[in-house]
Amino acid sequence: MEERTYQTLMKAQAASLAMQTEASDPRRPDDLIDRERMTVLIVTAHVAKDGEIPPSSVKNVEFVSRRPGMETKHFFDYWQDVHGPIARQIEYIRRYEQNHARPEYSPVRQPYDGLAITWFASTADMRAGTQTDAYQVTRADEPNFLPDGHLPIIVSREILDSRASA
Repeated sequence: MEERTYQTLMKAQAASLAMQTEASDPRRPDDLIDRERMTVLIVTAHVAKDGEIPPSSVKNVEFVSRRPGMETKHFFDYWQDVHGPIARQIEYIRRYEQNHARPEYSPVRQPYDGLAITWFASTADMRAGTQTDAYQVTRADEPNFLPDGHLPIIVSREILDSRASA
């Protein structure tokens, strides 16, 4: 898709999302959404390791922020060109995506610079991956572009709904 078409689509999506967050919108029940904490994260996905995602896999989603003082372009370049090739060496990772934020399309300030999403065959494989030398090298590289401390994560199991293929 050419960049101009992509930009037009993303701006339309952002406008739609902004409209959906308005308090007067009756389609959004106030008892389910904390509008003060809600955010929109529009991203471009970069596949760092393109492996098959097994049925009932475990997915780890990490909310990524750049190191304080680091310029956005340098952060994305480092994450994609240096850290990505290091992290994809962890043999237990089936698929690894870097989702880089596109703040120019968002109607609100994005609190994160992206999402790192990794898939594993099982929670046992996810744990085993943390015991590898490749994992230790990956973690040792993180201070070069990530802030100190822990970033928020979500771990989930993907389950194919049998009705989806019907």
